[in-house]
Parts: sequence; structure tokens; C-alpha cells
Amino acid sequence: TDKETRDIVDLVGRKDPDTIGMLEKSMAPLIVKEFGSSGLVYDLSAVRYYGTENDLAKYGHYYHSNGENREINFVLAVTRNGGIPVHHRPLAGSIPSVSTIRGFTGELKDLGIMGILVVMDRGFYSSDNLKDLKNYSVIGALPSTVGIHDDLILESRNIENSTNYFQYHEETVFMGEKRIHGIR
Repeated sequence: TDKETRDIVDLVGRKDPDTIGMLEKSMAPLIVKEFGSSGLVYDLSAVRYYGTENDLAKYGHYYHSNGENREINFVLAVTRNGGIPVHHRPLAGSIPSVSTIRGFTGELKDLGIMGILVVMDRGFYSSDNLKDLKNYSVIGALPSTVGIHDDLILESRNIENSTNYFQYHEETVFMGEKRIHGIR
């Protein structure tokens, strides 16, 4: 019934946070065995909070565009194949996406998940996050607001030479490889 489902969610989610850790730790090997750890999709979503009493409800990044309501952040990682949740956390609405990676990678290591492909959007990029993710494969977009972007542009100013040239359909593409903190 709906009430039983709410009671279980209440027990697991609020009343006993140790239960969450115990469940995740026991389920992680089964999830990895069944779905592999070669692809996790991880994202943070800000959810508007209209109530009056919740310590996680803070004024966050989308404050001005969401009607000036407080927010609660919810992070979720699911397997690329199957969409099975392997990690979730409610976080204070004032925490930006970029600040969640260190805790995420630490929790994955605690669960024994070591070899993963992390698919991230540009809101997660920072030099520190690239260091934290150096043992994982990462796919994502590098935003122009990250200082690394400027360094890459500066180092790539001489890329237009014959050693970096290839033809892709009708386009001429110049490409070079750069490693940052061991990540290509």
C-alpha cells in the first residue's frame, strides 16, 4: 500500500541513516555483478522547497529563477545500463554541484566500486574534481569558466599544423591530446 511504502521510505531515509549505508554496502556488489560498474550517470537536481522547517532547505543557485524559494539538492547516480540507483543523497540547497564529487567518490570506494565511467555535465568540473576522479574514466563537457579551459586554449595556440590534422567527412579538424592530473 502507499502507506507501507511511505513508512519504508521514512525508515530508510530519515529515521536511521545507518540503515542506508548498510543497505548500499550490501547491495553494491550485487549491482556491480549484475550491471557492471563501467557506466554511472551522476547528477544533482535542485528541488524547490515550499515548507517552513527543513534544515536542508537553503537559498541556492537557482534562487532567482525559481520564484525565490529555498531549495533542497538531490544527487543521484544510476547505472548506465538499466538505470539502477547506486547512490543518492539529499543535500543542502546551497551546495553547488561541483562540491559533491569528493564525497561521491569516497562513498563509491567505501562500497568497493573502483572502476567506473562517470558521465558529468559541466557543473561538476573543477581542478580538484579532476584530481579526485583521476582513477575513473570521465566523459563530460569542460565549461569555459574553469581555469583549465584558459590554459588549454593557451597551450593549443599552435595546434594548426600537419601533425594535428585529420579529415572528418567534409570538415578539417585539428586535434591534440593533453593530460591534466593524469586524465586525458
